[in-house]
Formats: sequence, C-alpha cells, structure tokens
Amino acid sequence: MRYETLNAGSYLVWRLQHASTVQAVQDDGDLIGVRLTAGEDILIHLVERPLPLRDLRHLFTTAGQQGRYSLFIFHAAYLLPDHDTDYIPDDWMAALLSVQGPKIYACENAGAGALFFPVYFLGQGRRRRVRYGDVVDYAGLYGSIVTGQHPGFEGRWYVAGFGTPRAGAPQQDRTPLAHDFALLNLPDNAPPEAVKQAFRALARQWHPDINRSREAHLHMKQLNAAYQRILAHRPPGG
Repeated sequence: MRYETLNAGSYLVWRLQHASTVQAVQDDGDLIGVRLTAGEDILIHLVERPLPLRDLRHLFTTAGQQGRYSLFIFHAAYLLPDHDTDYIPDDWMAALLSVQGPKIYACENAGAGALFFPVYFLGQGRRRRVRYGDVVDYAGLYGSIVTGQHPGFEGRWYVAGFGTPRAGAPQQDRTPLAHDFALLNLPDNAPPEAVKQAFRALARQWHPDINRSREAHLHMKQLNAAYQRILAHRPPGG
C-alpha cells in the first residue's frame, strides 16, 4: 500500500501546485505542507493504516500549537466503509465527524493519478448512511478553528478541508454515481456506450492477468464495482 500512498501524494501535490489559492507546497510523502495565499499553513496527512484516537488527538494538538491546520485523508478501500452502506463510525471517525461536519476525506488511486473526495456519514444516532461525494475542488482548501464535542476530543481544533468550512452534504448531488463516473474518468452525463468503452480500456490496463503491479487487483475490483453500479442505474438503451 506504500506505493499507492506515494502515488496519491504526488498527484495531490501536483494539483495543489496548480491551485490559484495555494502559495507553496512542501512534499514529504505522506505528509504534505501547504501555505495558502491567504496565509494559513496546513498539514495534510495521507493515512494508510487505522489511526488510534490518541494519535489523532496528538497530531491535531501539535499542529494547532504551531498555528497550523490539519487535514487527514484516508485510503477509502482500506479504512472507510463502502459507498451506499449503513455503518456505525469507529471512535476516530466519530471524532473527525465532530469537527468536520458529516464528512471524512478519502482518496483512491486511479491509474497514474488519484481521486480525492469526501465520504459523508448521513443521518442521526450511531448508525449512519455512507455516501461518497464528488471529487474535491483543490482550490477550495481552507483552514478553520472549530470546537469538538466528541468525548476525549473536546476543545478547540485547527481543522482544514475543501470547500465551505463545515459544509454538510449537498442537498442534491449532481448524480449519486459521481464517484463511479470519476473512477472511469468520465463526466456524469456520459452515455452508456462511452461508459462501456471507458471500462474496457481501463480493464485492459488494470486486469491482474496483464498488470502485475500490487495495486492492480484492488483497482480492477473498484472499476468493476463502479461499472456495475452505473449499469444498474443506467442500463444500455435505458
């Protein structure tokens, strides 16, 4: 999984370097330092293993004492529940949700690049409905000081994110399949024939019988799932 983290990090650095709101970027692999033109300093952590609540608190605290905002981005396939499922958030998830609104940021590798997107935990009570959001606006990176309410995570925290501070899930997504279309490198309104062609091209690239890389099996599984979800909602000729 280390290769996937470095690949995603390199892609994120490239996108941030081309964002109009970013002044400078420092790439340290799974830790990326960002200086915004507005003056905020942000530390982006790319996380590939479960993160205990005490470690999450320590990283937030250390950065906050330096006046730096923290953003944690997790590998969706390894650390977050699947799209469109019911799930009871783990303790560290609940702590992040208490300061970020109903979302946790995630990434997935996609060919030579990567996808970065919010994972929304919708509803009330312990059990939530999980929904993957659209790819983030890299120029929308911000820092915000918020108050945490989760037990063991109370207090004042320096939190970073993409878009509007503490924004909730959109009232209406462009499409519930936005993440799946993005994984196939297609716009949301792509016709069935384009979906089929894109899937076949990516399958030739990523099928484990052809591609011997470590991430090929996982990525092919993600492509298959995305393709099947699109077909279920938009069958050919439908």
